[in-house]
Amino acid sequence: MVNEERIGKAEIFTGLTKEELHEIANICHLEEAKKGTVLCQDGEPAERLYILEDGKIIIKFKNGYTFDISKPGQIIGWSALINPHRFKADAICEKDCHLISMKGRELLELGRRYKNIGLVVMDNLAGVVFSRLQNLVQYY
Repeated sequence: MVNEERIGKAEIFTGLTKEELHEIANICHLEEAKKGTVLCQDGEPAERLYILEDGKIIIKFKNGYTFDISKPGQIIGWSALINPHRFKADAICEKDCHLISMKGRELLELGRRYKNIGLVVMDNLAGVVFSRLQNLVQYY
């Protein structure tokens, strides 16, 4: 099990209580990914969500737009939480990475069981998606 303090740093878990973070920690796993590892591939089923602890990940879209995920607590693979549960870009480790991972369906099940978890996670996720969309719009 991953400790609550570690997952509490994730941008989508901001505002959850220690008890709620404990519930989420039960479904989390620590992972290491070497430089060059592909975490997500455009069009593939999105089953796992990742939280970056350290390292650097490049998100690449088909149109050539790219951006970095390099701050601890940033998420990768949020498509695992939203229909149609398919990745919309590639996510490739630019450096060796330490990650926390979880199955999207397990987090969604927790959100159904504990309504505040579901509300907070989806509200925070909307903020993440909005800020990334804003960056994309500024790019063009």
